[in-house]
Amino acid sequence: MRVVHNLVRLVAFAATLIACDRGCSSCSPPAQSDGSSEAGGTWSHARVQNRTGAPATVFISFGAGSKVTTFPFCGDSGECSFTLAPGGIQDLPAGGSYLNATISFNAAASCNVTLGEIDISNPAWTSDTANISLVNGWSNDIEIDVTSPDGGVLLLGPTQGPNNNANVFGVYPNGCDICVAKQIPPCGITPCGSPDGSPASCGCKAGTQYNPTIPCQASFARDSAIVTIAIVQLDAGIPVVN
Repeated sequence: MRVVHNLVRLVAFAATLIACDRGCSSCSPPAQSDGSSEAGGTWSHARVQNRTGAPATVFISFGAGSKVTTFPFCGDSGECSFTLAPGGIQDLPAGGSYLNATISFNAAASCNVTLGEIDISNPAWTSDTANISLVNGWSNDIEIDVTSPDGGVLLLGPTQGPNNNANVFGVYPNGCDICVAKQIPPCGITPCGSPDGSPASCGCKAGTQYNPTIPCQASFARDSAIVTIAIVQLDAGIPVVN
C-alpha cells in the first residue's frame, strides 16, 4: 500500500501538509449515511461516497497491520464490496481501531485501477494519512476530502483523468511510484525519471523524492476528522454531484 510506504518521505513534509487548508471543489450538504454512524469519537471517521449520476460498486481491501479487516456490510464472500446509489454515502465504522485500507470504484484493486488509500488510527503515528494512487494506472476520477471539526477541508484531488495530475495535491500521478519519477513502476509501466527529479517529462511531480513541489500524500490531525473517499464525474474539470 502506498499509504504506509516510505515513512521517511511522510515525515519530511507532514508539518506543511497539516497546515494545508484547501476548499472542497464539490462541497454539498452531507447526505444521510446508509451504514453505521461513527458520531462522537475523537478519532478520524472514514466514509465513501458516490458523487456521480450512476450506481457505483465500492471495493475495499485491508492492508497489513490493519485491525479492521471487515465491515458488517461486506458479506461473507471474503471480498468487501457493495453498491452505492447516486449520491449515496457509506460510513466505514472503525470505532477508533487502526484502519489501513485501499478503496476503489467499479473494479477491485489491480492494474489500471484508481485507488484511494487511507491509514487512520495507526498506533505508530500521531497523525493520519491519505493519498490517491494512480501508481497502477487510472480507471476513474476520485477525490478525498478531509473535513476538520471547525469545518475546514483538506482536498486531495480530484484526479484529472489519467495524465494530468502533475499539479494535483495528494495524488501519485500515473505510474509515479516515488511521486517525482517512475522508478520501479508496476503493471508493465516503463520506468522514467529519477529521485532527483530529472528528467521532468514523466508526468510525475516536480522536485525531488523527499521534497516534491506538490506532495502526493497528506497527513492530518485525527481529532474527529471526517475522511470521505468519493468517486466523481468531471465536467470541464469541475466535479459534479447529481
